[in-house]
Amino acid sequence: MDNFTRYVLLLTVSYLGLAIGVIISYMAKPEIKTGKRYFQIVKPIIFGFIIYFFLTYLNIFPIIPVALAIFFTGFTFVWDKRMKFINTNLLYYGFFSVVIFETRLSNYSAILSMLIFIFGIISASILSVKFEKRKLLSRLNKVLWENIIYLVLGLILYIVF
Repeated sequence: MDNFTRYVLLLTVSYLGLAIGVIISYMAKPEIKTGKRYFQIVKPIIFGFIIYFFLTYLNIFPIIPVALAIFFTGFTFVWDKRMKFINTNLLYYGFFSVVIFETRLSNYSAILSMLIFIFGIISASILSVKFEKRKLLSRLNKVLWENIIYLVLGLILYIVF
């Protein structure tokens, strides 16, 4: 498999986490409402793992990835609580496209892609609570288009660099 095909598959599979999250939240409406607080705790932890594996890939001194992962886990938890008026997923997925681009030729790309997939399931489940009154296709459309920056930026990075 050539590098471009592998890269596009990594982007697509990790992006599909958003669609899976919307479908799960649509099918399990009552559970999502009660589980939202747990998702808001797990989301920063998954982001911390993404930071850790990305910094480990960059071969930074071993204690620094752990420290930064812990810092960004706490920062993300506070950030998501405070920033209710903007779509923070745009920032996350912009960063994730850079992460997947940088690790595209390594073994870390599959790990990071799956973590982004899980992050997408959690994020879409949290976002879908806002769109509770909408039908499934409307929810999918809203969540996927709001985070299209991930695919677009990822492809632009591959084409330019």
